[in-house]
Amino acid sequence: MHIDEAKSKLRDSISERLSRMSDRDRGEESGSICKRLLEMIPEDSSVCVYSALRTEPDLNKFIRALWDRGDRVFYPFFEGDHFNFREANDFSELRPGKLKILEPPSSSPKADPQEIDFVIVPARAFDREMNRLGRGNGGYDYWIKKQRKVNLKTKMIGVAFECQIVNEVPVDVHDEKIDEVVTDRGPIV
Repeated sequence: MHIDEAKSKLRDSISERLSRMSDRDRGEESGSICKRLLEMIPEDSSVCVYSALRTEPDLNKFIRALWDRGDRVFYPFFEGDHFNFREANDFSELRPGKLKILEPPSSSPKADPQEIDFVIVPARAFDREMNRLGRGNGGYDYWIKKQRKVNLKTKMIGVAFECQIVNEVPVDVHDEKIDEVVTDRGPIV
């Protein structure tokens, strides 16, 4: 089977699993993930996050806690075909952007790649080898590769519902690994 076909089949399989999750289960798992992330990330950090789609862990409790303790928080901001991260200080600043995903205004400060400590990375699926399957546009792979060229200390943390962990994610030469995956049960090792 061609790698693109294998990825497409896995995306379909994960979509089916996610469609069977109740809102209650999604909320409980998201809450546990937020708690675990807060335990992992030290105060005074610069953290890149994402605005969750319905099929992704909701990080709003985690993000609110980061702001409450004084951490810097950055969201993806699309510029052309790629994205960078821009700072947000409250949910009220976020507006639907290019892909109808909430993002900060273009006037918000860009994240300095040298100062990014952690990036919370969504995906359709992860495996125990720290491979990730995204949505197919290569956005995070491109950004992670670019970030690693300027700051090897940035830690890439994937977050997922338990049903998104699979035995093997099909990978291609352009796919970037992450450093760790966290589910409601804790880090995947």
